[in-house]
This record gives sequence, structure tokens and C-alpha cells, in this order.
Amino acid sequence: MTSFTGVLDGLCAQVEQDEALQTFCKEKLGTEIRVRAIFADPDGHIERLVPMILVTRAGMSPTSASRPEGSHEVNLNCCFKGGDFGIRDDAARVQIGLEERVVDAVMKDPGLGGLALGTVFLGTEACQGEFWPYLFTTIKFSINHRRSCSYV
Repeated sequence: MTSFTGVLDGLCAQVEQDEALQTFCKEKLGTEIRVRAIFADPDGHIERLVPMILVTRAGMSPTSASRPEGSHEVNLNCCFKGGDFGIRDDAARVQIGLEERVVDAVMKDPGLGGLALGTVFLGTEACQGEFWPYLFTTIKFSINHRRSCSYV
């Protein structure tokens, strides 16, 4: 298998190309959602990014002492502007629907087209409207991966 960077690229493509997710976003957010493996907007202008899923790798735990394989914790950090819904109750429902569709998009193919050994859904953490009108949800996964190398 390739470097884990290839897994991140494959994850981004799999989520961004999910028809159910994009249909939901068009209906509820008025536009498709973009998925990128970046940390943040270098200019700090969040309004240019939303709706957006920023994919980050939080860390890696080796699963073998003698092989280059491990369990990578990956976060899909979803952000959208909730002010377009008028009241927080509607935005909270959209936030939950977005979480569910992102999880479905990832778990539809846990091997990410052969790039990973498997994926486990770990859970979510959502803001409670404290950054209104922007809403944030972090969806956590563990992705098992074995990297090709010359010493094995």
C-alpha cells in the first residue's frame, strides 16, 4: 500500500463524490460541499470555505512492532453557516443530517477502494451553537493502513 497521504486523498474523493451527501447539501445548504485534506484557510476567511469538510490526521498508533502499519485517527471537520436557516433548531437538524450522511459516505467503502485495510467510525463532537452563525462538527474515524517499505 502507498503512503497514508494517498489514503487521505482517497477519503476526500470518496466523501466528496457521494451522491446522497451532495444531494443533501444542495437541498439544505444551497450548494455542494467541498472536501479537502488541509488544516485551515491560510487567509483566515472561513466564509470562503463553507460549507466545507476539512480532513486532518490527528495521530497514528502502530499496530505492529515489525511492520509499517498502524491505526490512524482521522477527523472530518465539517463547517457550514447556520444563519441561513433563521433559527437554531433548523440548523441543528441539518447538522445531524450532515453528520449521518458523512458517516454513510465513509462507511459505504471502509477499505477506501483498496487504499486502507479498514475503517472504524469512532463518534462525533459538535459545537452547540457557540460560534453561531457557523456550526462545526468533528466526525472521527480510525483507519487501518499498512505502508509499503523496503525493510519488511
